[in-house]
Amino acid sequence: MPSADSSSVKTIFRVDYKPTLDFYDKLNSSAELLADTYKNWQTDRLRVVLKDFPNRCSLTIAHANFFFTQDSLNSSENEKSRIDEVIKVLPKALGKDVNARVGLRRKYLIAVEMDYKDLHQLVSSKLLNANPELTESIYPWAQDFHLVFSAPDAGFRGLTLGPISQEQLPQFLEPDESNFEVGDITLLTGKWFEGYPRTAIYVDCDYAKTNIKSDKLLDFYTEARENHKILVENVQHYLLGID
Repeated sequence: MPSADSSSVKTIFRVDYKPTLDFYDKLNSSAELLADTYKNWQTDRLRVVLKDFPNRCSLTIAHANFFFTQDSLNSSENEKSRIDEVIKVLPKALGKDVNARVGLRRKYLIAVEMDYKDLHQLVSSKLLNANPELTESIYPWAQDFHLVFSAPDAGFRGLTLGPISQEQLPQFLEPDESNFEVGDITLLTGKWFEGYPRTAIYVDCDYAKTNIKSDKLLDFYTEARENHKILVENVQHYLLGID
């Protein structure tokens, strides 16, 4: 069975904290601690964006949060090393002991070897109980669908899943332009996605918790990765019968 890590195509790790007046005194010195990892940067003096174009990832440091984003296939190990480093460096450098909200959001593509029409029919039969009245009665123009779940008490703030074709990827994956050089932005019109699955099951989930102490951020990240893994395996098992 394909692992959750191998099917991950986008990551957002975000830490929200209480803004304080001393933040701007610490902003540049905190960013400098990560300069060896991120060779490019941009600032408007209110925030700093550290960029690693070869690995298609970036780190934004702002007065109320910092967040890491990554847009690339099969890059879970790079994600882990970068987030581990950020957790070890930034909260201490910024003087943040408690964080209001911490979240790991990932987008996955579970590749399948079938035509999109057949995949759509399969997923519809599993998620919509093959009832044509559902769309015909509510939205008869529908040609596609995604199902959205919410279970905030379970940690997952949101889960979206459904069939997807390669042509739809720019709309749903929403690549972060900070992860691309100016000359590469044209890739996002379509060429960037040529190496992605032609048909897949799209899964978008956000695992988050509130009031997390900074010395527990690594524990949260490990927990979030494990919960993402379980969820993606559940989707594969139910929709594709893969154990």
